[in-house]
Amino acid sequence: MLFKENNNQVGLKIRPPEQIVNTYAKTMRFYGALGINHGCKPNEDFVFSNSQKYLPILELDLKEMKTKALHLNEEVDKLSIKLAKILSNGDLTLRKYLGYCLNELIRNVLQHSGITKIWCAAQVWPTEKGGKCIEVALMDCGKGIEASLNENYKNMFTKPLRYAIIPGCSSKVTTFSYEGAENSGFGLFMTSEITRESGEFYIFSNKSSINLSGSSITEGKCNLQGTLIGMRLDIDTLSDYTIKISELIDKGNALQSKFEKYVERSRFAPGLEQKEFYEMIESYNNIQ
Repeated sequence: MLFKENNNQVGLKIRPPEQIVNTYAKTMRFYGALGINHGCKPNEDFVFSNSQKYLPILELDLKEMKTKALHLNEEVDKLSIKLAKILSNGDLTLRKYLGYCLNELIRNVLQHSGITKIWCAAQVWPTEKGGKCIEVALMDCGKGIEASLNENYKNMFTKPLRYAIIPGCSSKVTTFSYEGAENSGFGLFMTSEITRESGEFYIFSNKSSINLSGSSITEGKCNLQGTLIGMRLDIDTLSDYTIKISELIDKGNALQSKFEKYVERSRFAPGLEQKEFYEMIESYNNIQ
């Protein structure tokens, strides 16, 4: 259980394994993730099944993928499709959405975090209306989003997480295709737009957090070494995959063009007063 010491640090008191009765936490490898010898650890092998409604906390080492630079796209595609097939349980539309989002988030870790290990977990939940939703979270212990963006933008942004989800705002230029949908630097933009329309999207990175749901954006503080990105999708409200991806790519291209002009003005006319980009673009705060 949680408790507070005099210095206000939160600790964890551990019961002996034979007294732990929370089997869900054990199944999800929660105790193993905390270093408690009860159940499996996140880095142990896991037997995947197409009938599963969850992924326990897993630690995946992507080092082999990163060293195979010429085959990076293929390797990430395989992992994304594998996880999507397991979690979609035969739902083709959900599989496509999950595959696309997982593909982009995994690439985001490989290209921007500076490390190759990633933690992930997922769960299908019932909704209040009697439907189903799926929640997926990925975490790395890398440099964090602010440090990554500063490699290219040199302290240009006061709120890095707001810019991290703008198309084209990236510390690296990347181009890839997942099932024919090509984009460059669109990773977090595409995923955040998909999930906020049918659920919510959240990021925790070093000392900042952001949550997007519909047209609502909530910012906060946190204390995390690295980055955690999560998405919650309402399965019953997902729209046609092909149409949605096409719409978002068009929207992303339009926003990217405006963002590039904004960055150019900021770099070459630093004395020119202008609002933050996300305040200037009305469509950014509204799902079209």
